[in-house]
Amino acid sequence: MTHQHPFKTLLEKDYGYVGVCESCKMYHIAYKNFMFCLDETEFEWFRQLLVEKKMVETFSTPHGKELIHYTPLSNFYLLFSYSEMDELLTLMNEISMTVEARKMLKNIN
Repeated sequence: MTHQHPFKTLLEKDYGYVGVCESCKMYHIAYKNFMFCLDETEFEWFRQLLVEKKMVETFSTPHGKELIHYTPLSNFYLLFSYSEMDELLTLMNEISMTVEARKMLKNIN
């Protein structure tokens, strides 16, 4: 069974994209090999964690990852290099501004 959603890509980069389902208002944050589907509150919560470096610690691996991000899931972690963390945060910050602008425009009309 297929389920159709009116999906709109808000930002696309070589390393990922962010889009929103216009019906359920879920944001799809795809970065390299993972994707999160978050509502607006969860999106902002995750973005703030990255901005404030909460739940993030240095964690060197032999594969070039230097940071570990703890998640609310037991025994599930995200590993990043410093440049990957910067890319993801840039992506999410740009979308945050886009979401705020969309809200303002909606209130004007």
